[in-house]
Amino acid sequence: MYTGVNNMTSQTLERLLKEGDRKTVGNVARIVDLCGDDAESFGALFEFLFHEESAVQMRAADALVKLAKLYPQLLPPYKDRILDEVTLLNHQEVNWHTAQLLGMLELSKKEAAKAMIVLKKFLTSKSSILKTCALQGMCDIATKHTAYKKEVLQTITHATETGTPAMKARGRMLLMVLKG
Repeated sequence: MYTGVNNMTSQTLERLLKEGDRKTVGNVARIVDLCGDDAESFGALFEFLFHEESAVQMRAADALVKLAKLYPQLLPPYKDRILDEVTLLNHQEVNWHTAQLLGMLELSKKEAAKAMIVLKKFLTSKSSILKTCALQGMCDIATKHTAYKKEVLQTITHATETGTPAMKARGRMLLMVLKG
């Protein structure tokens, strides 16, 4: 099991997150490599979702999703904060990643309902990227909470008929997953 640099300092993370043009992912791949499966580094990175600079927030969110995919055991301790705090952030690029994180979490029935409300709100965004990520999150939740399957099937079917090309393409893939 890879353990990265164990306990990256907040100062190091901040420096790496700030480097690069605002419109690029910057050092995200390097951060993921350096953090590895270290829970303390993941926690330090999580706090940068609330940084005052939007580029730092965006890169932190991107790195968190990548780390959670590689090391899913890092995510559960942050479930409540994702549901209660991160979902309230009004930052389009962070919301892209929030939609993905919501789909990755193991949620109770009540938590799934809360997550679905957030994802439905994301579907009203002007951003087709956010809408596409929201569809993915909804599909992920519906595969774990079958009570949402019919509603999500309808939502995704509608997106494949009326959405942007990206939404249509992702929607077709998600329909295959849900129809299994």
